[in-house]
Amino acid sequence: MASYKSTLRFCPECNNSNWMMGKNEKMELVFTCKVCSKVEVVSMDAETDESGNPKKIEDLCVFRHDVLFVAKESIIVMPDVIHDPTLPRVYDYECHACGHNQAVYYRLSETIVSDAMAIIYVCCKCSNWRTEGKEVQYSIPQTGKGDTPMQGTIKELDDKKAMEEDDLSG
Repeated sequence: MASYKSTLRFCPECNNSNWMMGKNEKMELVFTCKVCSKVEVVSMDAETDESGNPKKIEDLCVFRHDVLFVAKESIIVMPDVIHDPTLPRVYDYECHACGHNQAVYYRLSETIVSDAMAIIYVCCKCSNWRTEGKEVQYSIPQTGKGDTPMQGTIKELDDKKAMEEDDLSG
C-alpha cells in the first residue's frame, strides 16, 4: 500500500510557507503566499504542474488518516466438548487443575492462528483447557464461571488460569 503524506509547500519567490485555500467550483487546491501574494493552483484534472513537471500524488494530498485495525478472535471452549466421540483423545496428559491424565484435543482454525498450528487440550474430568502452539495475543473469555475476559499470550493465559485454579482449590 502506498504511503501518501502531505508536504509543506513554500513560495518559490520568497521561501515563506504557502497557505492552502480551496476553490470548490473548479475542484482545485490553491496555495497562497501571505507575504508576497503569489498564488499556486493545483488542479485535480491537470497531469502536470505549472512548471511542466509531472504532478505527484503528494500534491493532491490534503489530509491523511491512517487506521490501524487489529482483529482478535476469542477462543471459546464448550465444556461438553469432552463428550464428543469424534475428537481424538490423549492419555498421557496431565491436567493443571485436577491432575487427570485423559484429555480431548483439537486444532484451532487458521483464522485465529495464521502461521502455526495451535492445539487446545480439554481435560475429560474437569473440562479445564490449555493451548499449545504459537504464542499469539488473544482475548479469551472464561466459560462456566462468568469471569471477565483475560488478555495476554496463550502461555501467559494458561499460567494465569492455572494459578487462579490453584488458589480456588487450595
